[in-house]
Amino acid sequence: MVGERPILCNLTAHRGTTNHKFQTPNDLDDKRCCYCGRAFNHHVIPTIDHLIPQSKGGAKTAANKRRCCRACNTQKKALMPHDFLAYLQGEYDRAGRAATARNLLEKIAHTREVVHYVNSAGPAVFRTEADYLWFKRRYLK
Repeated sequence: MVGERPILCNLTAHRGTTNHKFQTPNDLDDKRCCYCGRAFNHHVIPTIDHLIPQSKGGAKTAANKRRCCRACNTQKKALMPHDFLAYLQGEYDRAGRAATARNLLEKIAHTREVVHYVNSAGPAVFRTEADYLWFKRRYLK
């Protein structure tokens, strides 16, 4: 991905069409939500998630952006991936129906992959070195 030129990609957002200059050609190959694994189609609309929310020091780079479904993006809000994973694990512990628990287990597995990526990405997904150092102290103990 290093050295690849970003390309323009149009995605249907919640309120119309939004242009996002964020993706590299490799990112366009991802046809599934990074959190739940559902395939994108006319019912499951892709949105863009900042893995590290911009409000928490996340960069506006391709390294910090992934495609996810609207439902997961709405559910995650401005949570850090680690906090979203903890939230999902709590939901799993409270899940009563077997089908709900199975869906949550799949979502937890995909979210763990996102957490692993963020842990290994280092400063590339943060705006500043200070933001990255805060993240290291809080999440990489």
